[in-house]
Amino acid sequence: MRRSLATAALAAVLLLAGSARAESWPTLQDYVADCVLIVLAETHAEPGGALSFEVLESWRGQYTPGAFAHPRPDGRFTASQGEHGVDVVDGQQIVFFFTRHNQPVPGKLSRHSTAFPVVDGKLVWASTSMERKEYSLPAFKTAVQAIP
Repeated sequence: MRRSLATAALAAVLLLAGSARAESWPTLQDYVADCVLIVLAETHAEPGGALSFEVLESWRGQYTPGAFAHPRPDGRFTASQGEHGVDVVDGQQIVFFFTRHNQPVPGKLSRHSTAFPVVDGKLVWASTSMERKEYSLPAFKTAVQAIP
């Protein structure tokens, strides 16, 4: 009896440990519905290692530099390497998701909620989650835009 209880306890610990390593991501539909802005952008490396992003397309909401807390005169926005999914090189495309939840300046966008770099025309939704799914860029755009 003791041995079976110990085995069951070990199995429960291993199951919980595996679950703890994977993040819990919302469904694509729930996440998109929560976003005020989703854009496809191109990365521009700047002197000193800074990154700026030129919006190529708006998939949800309308991109206007004035919606940002710190608008740039060139119309781009900024984000740091390693920040909420940003892992890019100069010229690389990336999809940014903006919600109202993580904005320190009320009524303005200061930072994105998450981002998905495009690699070889594909991106991975929820890469650290058990909900992980790879999309081609056109298929991802279609999926995002189909959500009301």
